[in-house]
Amino acid sequence: MPVQYAQWVGQALRGIWAPLDPVRPAVSTLILTALTVTLPLTLLAAGLMIVAAIPSASSRHPAPPLGRLPDDEPVPARVAVPGFWAGLL
Repeated sequence: MPVQYAQWVGQALRGIWAPLDPVRPAVSTLILTALTVTLPLTLLAAGLMIVAAIPSASSRHPAPPLGRLPDDEPVPARVAVPGFWAGLL
């Protein structure tokens, strides 16, 4: 069993993922199939977040936001929203 495990780890590090069942497709095929759908959706979501964030960040101050720090004024909503959720928004 240690020899089989070492062979399995070696193949996994080289990207050779054998199927668990001969009827099922290889894991690498499943991952690539999922990436073809997930990657465009992720890029679209990131683009939409950037498009929405720029006007909302610049509307906070009448002056250009380049010279200001984001935390220069206290905002009550920042206290109630967790940091990971605010980062996504």
